[in-house]
Amino acid sequence: SCYSDATNAKNIQRARDRLEHATFSGMYTSKKRGHKRTRSKMDEADSEMDITPSSLAPFTRSATEPLRKHYCFFCQKDDGQDLFTVCTENAGKDLQQAVKISQNPVLMTRLNNAISPGDAHAIDVRYHKVCWTRHVFHVLRDDACNQVKSPQIPLSMQMSCLIELINLVDVHTQRKAYLPMDVIETTYISMLGGIDEAQKHIPTLTRQWLKDKILSELPNVKSVRQKDRRKPSLLYCPEACKEDMVCASLMQNSTNEIEKTKMIYKTAKMVRESISKSAEEKEENNVMIVSSTRDDIPTELYSLIRWILVGSDEELQTEVKSRTVDRSALTICQNIMYAYKSRRQVQHKPKGPSDAFRIPHSRENPQVLGLSLTVHHDTRNKALINLLHAQNYCISYNRTLLLETAIANAVVENTKHFDGLYVPPFLKKGAFVFFAIDNTDFAEDTVDGKSTTHGTITAVYQKASAPGEQLAPSLEIHEALNLSVLPYHVPIKPCGKPKPGPYKRDHDFEVDSGGVAESYQLSTLGWVIASALSSVSAESELQVHIPGWAGYKSLVSPGQSVTQVGALPLLPEVAHEWPTLMTAMLQASQLNSLVVGQDHP
Repeated sequence: SCYSDATNAKNIQRARDRLEHATFSGMYTSKKRGHKRTRSKMDEADSEMDITPSSLAPFTRSATEPLRKHYCFFCQKDDGQDLFTVCTENAGKDLQQAVKISQNPVLMTRLNNAISPGDAHAIDVRYHKVCWTRHVFHVLRDDACNQVKSPQIPLSMQMSCLIELINLVDVHTQRKAYLPMDVIETTYISMLGGIDEAQKHIPTLTRQWLKDKILSELPNVKSVRQKDRRKPSLLYCPEACKEDMVCASLMQNSTNEIEKTKMIYKTAKMVRESISKSAEEKEENNVMIVSSTRDDIPTELYSLIRWILVGSDEELQTEVKSRTVDRSALTICQNIMYAYKSRRQVQHKPKGPSDAFRIPHSRENPQVLGLSLTVHHDTRNKALINLLHAQNYCISYNRTLLLETAIANAVVENTKHFDGLYVPPFLKKGAFVFFAIDNTDFAEDTVDGKSTTHGTITAVYQKASAPGEQLAPSLEIHEALNLSVLPYHVPIKPCGKPKPGPYKRDHDFEVDSGGVAESYQLSTLGWVIASALSSVSAESELQVHIPGWAGYKSLVSPGQSVTQVGALPLLPEVAHEWPTLMTAMLQASQLNSLVVGQDHP
C-alpha cells in the first residue's frame, strides 16, 4: 500500500544513514540478544538529524514533535548542560533571522508557536550555548560572509588617506617616536571611514601591506620586531633616534631591561635639558674664571655623577675623601658639559666627510680653560695640548694662544687706570701685601748660547681671608682676533751703582734666648735629642724616621691661612742690574701705597 511504501522508504533511508555514519565513525554496534540496548551516540545523532526531516517524505506540522519548553529549543534535550533563556529583543531577532536563513521547517514550526515570530521571549525559549552557536551564530556569520560586497572605495580617496598616513608617520618618527603597527592600522581605518569602508579596500587591507607601503615611501624609517612576538612591530627613524639603546632593548629577554633602559633614557633627556638651559642662562660678562665650583654646573648633572661615583652617601668619613669626590665630580661634569652637543649641531648637515663639531666659546668652563693654560704655561708643548683637546679635556692650542693674547691685552687695559701700574684684581684695600722680586729665564736654545731672554718678575702676596674692598675691577677679557698684543712699556729708572764705603762694626751681635717662648724651646730640644738618638748607631733599635728641621716645624707649627698670589708684568731686563732693581722697587712701593695708604712703609 501507499502507507507501507512510504514507511519502508523512510526506514531504508534511515538504515543507509546509520550505516554511513557507522562506517566513517566506527561507533556502530548491532543489537545483541539478551542485552539491553543503551542510548548511544548514534541515537543522539539520529535525534539531531531528526531536526531536518528527510527530503523523501513530505513534511507535515502534525508529524513534528511538540515543543517542550523546559528543554533546549534546538535539540530538545536536557543532558545536564546549562540552559539559557532568551531575554532580549535582539536575541529574538537573531533567532528569527537565523531560522529564516536556514529554512529548517522543524525550527520554523517551533518558532511559530509564539505570537510573533520574532518574539522568542514570549514562548520562553531555552537553549544550550553550543546549540545557539551552531544554529544561530554560525548561520548569521556564514550568511554575512556570503553576501556580495558593497561598491569599492574610490581610488582617489584611498590614495589621499594613504598619503596623509605616510606624512603622519614621517613627522612622528622624526620626533623620535616609536609607532606600533596596530596604532598605524587603526589610524588608517579611521581615515577611510571605519571598518565597513575598510572592507572595500583595494587590494584587501592587511597590516603587512600597509607596513610595506610605508617602508617603501619612507626609506629612513625602519621596522623592528619586539621580543614578545605577540606584540606588533614598531616603526622608528634611526637617524632621528640616535639612542639605539631603546630600540635594542626591545629585543632583550626581560621586560625589566626595557623599563630600565627607558628610565635611563628619560634621565639622560632631563640632564640634557638642564645642560642646555644652563648654557642659555650663562651671562657674557667678559670675565675668565678658572676655579671650579658647584655653581658652574647644573644640580641634576652633579647629583647624577656623584651618585655614580659613591652612591647615595652624602657625607664621607673624612674631609679629604669628600674633597676628592667633589673634585672628581666637578671634573667629570665640566668635561660632559664641554662635550655636550645640541640638537642643532647633531642635525646639521656637514659640507664634507671630514667636518667635525664646532664647540661654542660659551661652553668653555673653568676645567678646560685652566687645564690648557696651565699645561701651556708649564710645558709650552703644542702636541700635548692638541692630544688633550682631541679627548675633550681642554681647548685647542690655537684657542689657548688667543686666550693668552686676550689676557695680555686685558692687563694692558688695566694699567691705563693706574698710570701704567698693573694692579692685580684680587688685592683689597687695607690689608698688608708682600713682594718677592727675582729673575726669570726662559729655556731657549741658540747656536752660541747667547741672546737668550732674561727678565725680572715681581710676585705679590695677600691673605685671601683679609677683609676690605676690591681695589681694581676684574679683567675684561675680549675676544682676540689675532696674536698681536697692545703696546706696553715700563720705563726703566736710571740708577747708578753706589760707591762702596768703609765698613765699621758698631757693636757685636749676641744670641739671646730670653725672649723665646718655653714651648718653642722644648719642641726644639725634643727634635735635637730625637735626631741625635736616631743617628747614634745603625744597629740602634730606634727605627723611627725623624724628619728634617723644616719638616718638623711644619708639623708642630699651626697652619697658615691661604694666600693669594699675583704677578706684575715681566720686566725685560736682567735682575742683577741696578736700574732694574730700582724700577721693581718703585713699582712695589707704588702698589703698596695704593693698598695700605701712604702712612704705612
